[in-house]
Amino acid sequence: MSEHGIDPAVYRTSMNVSPEAHVKMQAVWQKHVTNSSLKLLTLSQFGNYSRCFKNAYRLAWETGCKGSYLYRDGSKSMQVLETGFSKNEDEDARRDPLIPESA
Repeated sequence: MSEHGIDPAVYRTSMNVSPEAHVKMQAVWQKHVTNSSLKLLTLSQFGNYSRCFKNAYRLAWETGCKGSYLYRDGSKSMQVLETGFSKNEDEDARRDPLIPESA
């Protein structure tokens, strides 16, 4: 993105935001919405999916979110945005920077 004059620190995609941050953001803005709300939580294909899934849904429930759904990157044969990583990439390149090793 920087080669096009776009600052990646300012303009982020859903993959650059942790699932917990997505849930917390939804919990804040839905307090001001009377209609139902639904938020997509995008998870990395290389992280610990079951732990991230449980943590995200638990946090959504604890914060009173009206609706959330998860999408795991790479779970479909085609998708609108792609990370550029494949399942055959080097392990270090695949490591999810948002999920600590000990998490």
